[in-house]
Amino acid sequence: MIDALRVNGQAGGTTFDNGVVQVVFNNTAGGQTATISYDLTGSPSITGVAIFVFGGNLGGNLYTVTADQMVIGFGTVNAPLAGNSGSFADISHIDFFV
Repeated sequence: MIDALRVNGQAGGTTFDNGVVQVVFNNTAGGQTATISYDLTGSPSITGVAIFVFGGNLGGNLYTVTADQMVIGFGTVNAPLAGNSGSFADISHIDFFV
């Protein structure tokens, strides 16, 4: 790992986009999720390694990046479940590690 990008949690329907990483925050029946996408082709010496989603009082969920997603990737992520609610905790922040 040589660097990290932190995206703070936002209300559902809000989008963060810095031209490399895009995060769309969603409110679902199961709690808050985020749809992420990234494209590191403009940075040939940088590849993605992992994404950590923090929320609630249980810490966060670590999403590792597969070999075919090290440069361009996308997916839906969430924080851990909030207590015994059965719903995902609101996202506090998302860290992208490269």
